[in-house]
Amino acid sequence: MSKTAGVASCWICLEEGADESSQPLRRDCSCRADNGFAHLPCLVQYAKTKSTSGEEGSDVVWEICPSCKQEYQKDLALDLANTHLQFIEEVYTNPLQRDTLLVRALDYKARTIVTLDKGAEKSQQLRMEGKQAANKMLSLIGRVKKIGSEESTDMVEPYEGMALGHLGMLCYMDFTDAGLKMSIVYHKRMRDLGKKLGEDLLILSAEERIAMAEDRLGKERLNIHGDDEIDRELDHEKAIYARVLNACGKNDLQTLRAGTNVARVLIRDRRVIAAQRLLTELVSTSQLVHGKEHATTKAIETVLRTAKMRIVMLFAMSKSGEWKPSGRFEALRYVNNGKDCIIKGPVPENTDFRDLSKEKTFTVDSRQLCYQLSTPVVCHGLAKAAHLNGKIGDIRSGNTATNRFGVYFEDASVKPRRAEVKLENLRIVFDLPGENMAP
Repeated sequence: MSKTAGVASCWICLEEGADESSQPLRRDCSCRADNGFAHLPCLVQYAKTKSTSGEEGSDVVWEICPSCKQEYQKDLALDLANTHLQFIEEVYTNPLQRDTLLVRALDYKARTIVTLDKGAEKSQQLRMEGKQAANKMLSLIGRVKKIGSEESTDMVEPYEGMALGHLGMLCYMDFTDAGLKMSIVYHKRMRDLGKKLGEDLLILSAEERIAMAEDRLGKERLNIHGDDEIDRELDHEKAIYARVLNACGKNDLQTLRAGTNVARVLIRDRRVIAAQRLLTELVSTSQLVHGKEHATTKAIETVLRTAKMRIVMLFAMSKSGEWKPSGRFEALRYVNNGKDCIIKGPVPENTDFRDLSKEKTFTVDSRQLCYQLSTPVVCHGLAKAAHLNGKIGDIRSGNTATNRFGVYFEDASVKPRRAEVKLENLRIVFDLPGENMAP
């Protein structure tokens, strides 16, 4: 059958639309335009044929699109993972070979479930399925080590740390105290294994995840351990990012995810300008290479939207004549030469729970606003330090008694690099200079 120009069709059977069994065309990879679409049964048959051929690349045919060379994602990845596991059980009779292949296939399934975004009930079911897959990985790895050769042991041993990591993340995603505590347990085992194997990347990843779980349990690291601790965490994330970038290149999904992790820590450390610039670059790369609809692109865009949120505290005059805080809002833009500001809200402490349908947009006097720490600002109207006018930086500290904020300037040539500036001499920077992207 000839392919109709501009109409999507299965790249394997060349049929347009659903197949005879009503299976629709699917595509969850990084292919563009009308490329990369296929029916699930066609993909499964293609993978079965290729995986038993012994050809180069046959070991990843269930996981990676042969066209764009990127991993499948979302539900298509999970469907292929489950079919692959069933195929291995049916076809391979040699126990050692079968167990070795199952370890890799189970790793792909557990990894896919960790990245899936579903409704609460569905997510709970999937997490249980993911935990079962990771636990089976550990069981099979133990069996291969016991009955297999040194070569087969070397093949499965790297997956032990991955299985512990999957279990840790799936427990973390339960968002219960018990789940978070188990997440720490698994990630400590992952870290210990990394130390035993001399795998620095495994150690750094485990330590970062331990910190995440501790934070979620309410042990705010900025308050308990101080700036030195978060600096160490940032160094860890940067080290992971540098290693992955060097090994895989800037376009690889692992690199994009590692860079996003760096940005998350930067945001926590009140370095929003650096985070926003990094995320803008990552989004641009992901859109170009993997497409606007790719899960990784959308995940980076979500973090970037958080970085670009300018949260302020609105103050209103009380009946007693005192200025008192009346809620948190998102500042959208200035009007009237900066005298007024358009805001939207109120916004909850955890912006993940924003309900935009219940928020209102209105204009207030800019003098009624107080900026939160980490807000990007620009200096203006300074007389004694006129050289700072027009310079942008993050708010790193604040003193409500003196109405001054500690601003750390982006430009390393600015002296001093950090200055205490009155609120009246600061304005919010909504769009960073040189940035032309707004997802």
